[in-house]
Amino acid sequence: MRAIRCLTLLLALFAPAAFAEGLYQVEMILVRQNSVPAFTSPFAPEDWSAGAPRLAKDAERRPALEDEATR
Repeated sequence: MRAIRCLTLLLALFAPAAFAEGLYQVEMILVRQNSVPAFTSPFAPEDWSAGAPRLAKDAERRPALEDEATR
């Protein structure tokens, strides 16, 4: 059993890493019930996106979940 764990760890270390071919758009819809109190966290600083690459206007696209969010 110990050999299987070691072999799994070695395979994980030598397996090729997976990389994305390009940029991906991540969408999230947050739904909260009124009876459950909201979990609040500290606000993000004003310069939270400092140094992040900007997406060109021609590369932007309409969100896929926009119809579900309007419901």
